[in-house]
Amino acid sequence: LKHATPRSSFPRPTPRCLCPRPCHRKRRQALRFWAAAVSPFRRGSGRPCSRVDFEVVEGGSWRICSADDGKRLLQCQVQGEMMSCPYATKFFREYGERLPKQGELPSEADAPTAKLLSDLAKEHNVWIVGGSVPELDGDKVYNTCCVFDTKGQIVARHRKVHLFDIDVAATDKRPAMKFKESDVLSAGESLTLVDFPWCRAGIGICYDVRFPEMALALRKRGAKFLIYPGAFNMTTGPAHWQVLSRGRANDTQCYVAMVSPSRSTDPKDYQAWGHTTLVNPWAEVVVEAEHEAGVWVVEVDPSEADRIREQVPTSYQKKEDLYVPYADDADEDAAVGERRKRARM
Repeated sequence: LKHATPRSSFPRPTPRCLCPRPCHRKRRQALRFWAAAVSPFRRGSGRPCSRVDFEVVEGGSWRICSADDGKRLLQCQVQGEMMSCPYATKFFREYGERLPKQGELPSEADAPTAKLLSDLAKEHNVWIVGGSVPELDGDKVYNTCCVFDTKGQIVARHRKVHLFDIDVAATDKRPAMKFKESDVLSAGESLTLVDFPWCRAGIGICYDVRFPEMALALRKRGAKFLIYPGAFNMTTGPAHWQVLSRGRANDTQCYVAMVSPSRSTDPKDYQAWGHTTLVNPWAEVVVEAEHEAGVWVVEVDPSEADRIREQVPTSYQKKEDLYVPYADDADEDAAVGERRKRARM
């Protein structure tokens, strides 16, 4: 693995919201410029090797690049959570988009952000993991991550499964934090896997990373990468961001990318922790950004997941007859067991 290399000489667009709505036309232009001009890699055709590069770019997003015969071929870009709107429940329905079905192209009228990402994927011949946007479906709103292939089609759509409902009291070491996504959002009900050219990846969004059972289920279905667009705050971020990314990497023996927007300079905005991070299957932090925008390049090898799994074969050593998660309620308090059963329904 090569060490992370800063590339501060690249042009930098604004690190704030890149929504394509009329009020944000300049930001839309910045994203187009960024996608076209920031990357130092040439695009082209050819079969990608198993080794890929991750480039952390403006706003803490990732670019994933594959090496082929000495050339650098841009393969994928990943955005942060709620990349199209301010991160506050009062804005989710206002900025909501009606996304097309899997395999279809989005329209400007119904889904302007998705249309922008689709056009960029097609224009630059790259895959895009589009962070997340508020999705409207009937009268419901979801926190949804769309994955676009090189034709601009939506090939996967992950609706955030675990909603961010917390109420953390202030202490002398940390500020209070109260947030309740369920006031507006509905929860997704399925796992999401994507077959990229180099390997299979599992998709989660932010709070999903706190649930090892979900990550293990993705790994069991063949994932070697876990990608979590997220926007941890200044209370949970310092305490848990790196712990969780390393924990999920250790649990699953996968690469784990946690991708955050950079922190706003306006104190009235939601203050994201930032610190976009890549962890390898040995649970080592390969690179961790700060809260500001920047660019780093890291070379990784997906076959490392196979090597670690052979050396430490935990997936073959589990005692499922003893501790299948939540399968046995026999010794639980009756009220707790009943609440758990209702939650499963």
